[in-house]
Amino acid sequence: MLSLIFILLLLLAGVMAGINIVKFSFRRSLSTAQRLKVVAGCVVFGAAPLLLSWLGLSLSKQFDCEVYAIIFQCSKAPFLSDLVTYMVFVHWLAIITLPFALMNIAVVIFSLLARRFR
Repeated sequence: MLSLIFILLLLLAGVMAGINIVKFSFRRSLSTAQRLKVVAGCVVFGAAPLLLSWLGLSLSKQFDCEVYAIIFQCSKAPFLSDLVTYMVFVHWLAIITLPFALMNIAVVIFSLLARRFR
């Protein structure tokens, strides 16, 4: 339960940092390369829960984990059972991260276009 709270706090910090970075890139005069790096960061932020789920599934195959109900039980490394379970089900956080990432990307692209046609 504590790790789930930590993941949610980390996600909230990422959302707030992403919004502040986009606001900074919109208000300041960043170069086009710097704005494209912000877009790349937004894409990574939006895809992070899906990548973590994929990594969790890969770990479950590597350590011969079996699914009982919705909990993974690893026979080779029992200490990884909870970690793999959390990693596999973290894809639900994409419901939060994907809209924020898309909104941030739209703002950065809008600022690029506004700078281009100024």
